[in-house]
Amino acid sequence: IVFINLQRIGTQLNLTEYSLSNGDIEAAFQHAYIPHSVTFPVLKPILSEVDPASSKSLEGLLTDLSIKIRASTSPEEAKSNIRSDVVTINNLLNTISNSTATQGSIEDSGFFLQTSAVLLEDAIQSYQQLNASATQDDSGTLNRQNALGLVISSMVNFEKVADSFEDPRREEVRSFYGQMQEGIENNIPFDTVASIASAIERDFSEELNLSGGSESASEQAKYFST
Repeated sequence: IVFINLQRIGTQLNLTEYSLSNGDIEAAFQHAYIPHSVTFPVLKPILSEVDPASSKSLEGLLTDLSIKIRASTSPEEAKSNIRSDVVTINNLLNTISNSTATQGSIEDSGFFLQTSAVLLEDAIQSYQQLNASATQDDSGTLNRQNALGLVISSMVNFEKVADSFEDPRREEVRSFYGQMQEGIENNIPFDTVASIASAIERDFSEELNLSGGSESASEQAKYFST
């Protein structure tokens, strides 16, 4: 739970920087606000127990991030105002990730595949919200960016263990990720994007079933089949 929510925060941080680089200060504010208002409150009770100092620091930095963007008069000013905070937050996310994930889980491909699958489901939810909207307003832009950012974060976690896949399946998964990104960018029907995500999860499940008889692999394979 901790690792996945840290990945969600990291995704929004990347999207905040992306929005500022594209001159969209309002989208940057929205992306910066999500970790502070939605993700961290879920994470806080657990993180406060295992690492209270990092929890307090991360909460303060995430709170300040959206405030600094809102107080800025231009995307360029906002980028300058948050630059050092972004570096500090990323360092904190990496430190907390390393301290909360056991060595065994980091060495287990299923750990990253399950994280990838959860982030894919997040992406599908964002894309579903986009498709449910009759108009392409600011919330539509935000949902599209969220969907794309989450697909990329999912793919990054897959790539951490991609070498453990046989070549045909590895390339198939990469192709599916490319299709998802292109589909979201081109606003293809929701069911088509969801079916591609299901195909990726099916490949994950089959890979775990082939990877050996460890108890953790078995449990993670069950996750993908439900």
